Amino acid sequence: MILSLARRDLVLALVVAVFLGPFLEELLFRGFLQAALSQVAGQRGALVISSALFAVLHGMAGLPVLFLVSLFLGWLQQRTRCLLVPWSAHALHNGIQLGLALALKDHAG
Repeated sequence: MILSLARRDLVLALVVAVFLGPFLEELLFRGFLQAALSQVAGQRGALVISSALFAVLHGMAGLPVLFLVSLFLGWLQQRTRCLLVPWSAHALHNGIQLGLALALKDHAG
């Protein structure tokens, strides 16, 4: 859907998809949910549960890959105890994905 936007709207959508979306998701899934779940399920359990929820809420397409990406992001949060690290990795991931999609769209079209 993003790929079909006009250039002006595409820039705004990219900012949301690469920066704002990942920030809000990391705040929710790593900053809040994973931290809260670790109190009752331990760090590993919180990592698995929050990653499963992250993947499922992103839709069934690519579920295993999203789960693995989320495990990595959650692990980064556990290791660094700093949301900036998983947010940066998440933003980089989204940026690469969108960059590849735009490049392939321009190349194919």
